[in-house]
Amino acid sequence: MEELLLAIDVGTSSVKVVVFDREGGVVQAAMRGYPTLHPVSHWVEQNPDSWWEAVVQCLHLLWQRGVEPRRIMGIGLSGQMEICLPLDRDGRVLYPAILYSDMRTGEEVSFIRERIGEKAFWEMTGNALAPSMTLTKLLWLKKEKPELYQVMHMVVTGAKDYILYRLTGVHATDPTNASTTGMLEMKKRSWSLSLLQELGLSPSYLPLILLPHEKVGVISDHVARRTGLLAGCPVFCGAGDAGTSSLGAGVIHEDRAHVYLGTTGWVATVGEVPPAEHQEGLFLLCDVDPRYYLFIAPLLNAGRAYHWVMELFGYEEENGYLQVEREMEKVPPGSRGVIFLPYLRGERSPFHDPRARGVFFGLSEETSRGDLLRATLEGVSFGIRQALDLLKRQRGEKKVNRLTLIGGGSRSSVWGEILAHVCRCEIVVPKNSAYASSWGATLLTMRGLGFLQDYSEGGRFLKEGRVYEVNLEVASLYERVFALYEKLYPLLRPLFEEREELHSL
Repeated sequence: MEELLLAIDVGTSSVKVVVFDREGGVVQAAMRGYPTLHPVSHWVEQNPDSWWEAVVQCLHLLWQRGVEPRRIMGIGLSGQMEICLPLDRDGRVLYPAILYSDMRTGEEVSFIRERIGEKAFWEMTGNALAPSMTLTKLLWLKKEKPELYQVMHMVVTGAKDYILYRLTGVHATDPTNASTTGMLEMKKRSWSLSLLQELGLSPSYLPLILLPHEKVGVISDHVARRTGLLAGCPVFCGAGDAGTSSLGAGVIHEDRAHVYLGTTGWVATVGEVPPAEHQEGLFLLCDVDPRYYLFIAPLLNAGRAYHWVMELFGYEEENGYLQVEREMEKVPPGSRGVIFLPYLRGERSPFHDPRARGVFFGLSEETSRGDLLRATLEGVSFGIRQALDLLKRQRGEKKVNRLTLIGGGSRSSVWGEILAHVCRCEIVVPKNSAYASSWGATLLTMRGLGFLQDYSEGGRFLKEGRVYEVNLEVASLYERVFALYEKLYPLLRPLFEEREELHSL
């Protein structure tokens, strides 16, 4: 009987459940989406029960397609990080999950800054204080929802950890996800009790921090009846999606880096030594491998921008991508002078500005739909180039001549070509690149089951697909466009602030 491994990835806009064989081959995959809620400007929420229902639906779809639950040797998890989800003593949801992109906590950021200080906070947590952190949202709940806070028993800090809880009944997380919360002492990989005490928060609400490959529990009879999974099947902790994506992309040494293109995106690499000082736009996380830190420059707008512009022009998601690709192929590099700033929902790197918004610059009556489509991907690519430049400055002499491209956006050949020319380096897309995060979670499961002894062994499973080479002539053109792109945000920043004030009237 062939042994199979199952991965659950709770993403920004959908759940993926993927079944792999032990060589990294995708046996079956299912995906289900769920809505994101915006009850107030800058608020971003999701119903966590919609994640669970999506997982259950995906599992039953896999069984219908012929996957046999008895062949699954273990379950691993991955998911969006930096959330705040309060549960009561019985595990019931008290308030929707507040996502990483939610920017409601400006007052809480000011309170922490006054109470702790920026420098002390960075020295403790490894990151600059930001409204995206779980810590600030927990303080918001305490102040704005005191009746809810009184009955809160647990705070879930990562989306996959809610699914972990539903599968096993254990309230736990991993170091990668924990390091996004603003409550972890990075070097100790444990909760900062002194920070929590100073801010009047109890550590009792927080999850256990387990190793990513650690077995958390097994599927109970009750969960087995609901999901179709086999009772007794082991469930492993997994990791936040930045950690699993990095592992799944083969970033297991300091000489490698990857770009993730999902709804959001990032550029990331690993290193043994944390930075000596804070660099705006660059975040430090615990890697799944305890020998390394994960250096990451996150972007709020990647596939989000692609999906938005497609929807704007009336393309259907099912078959629209192929049509859009063909239309963009007809447009020359530089999109005939149109430049797109992709800040549809603010930005986090290379600067933090929730007020920034998207801009098409250089429109004329000759501008075509194809120009706007291609300019959108070029704009996101310029943001990735800025993120890559941040990482290069951090790495010093360590060069990045090759980038692994993963996530749903890696399916676009036009985007891969643009990135190679804009970033001036070879772009490699692995086979099954859209499932890199799920594969990373599966490698953690394989380590937990004893199939792997070291994370570096996972590199042998990585199979190259497409490779995009640099065209120096096109790269030189993009260098000039990029120089203009970099001038636009500083000029528009005060106008974004004025727009925010006008919009709030």
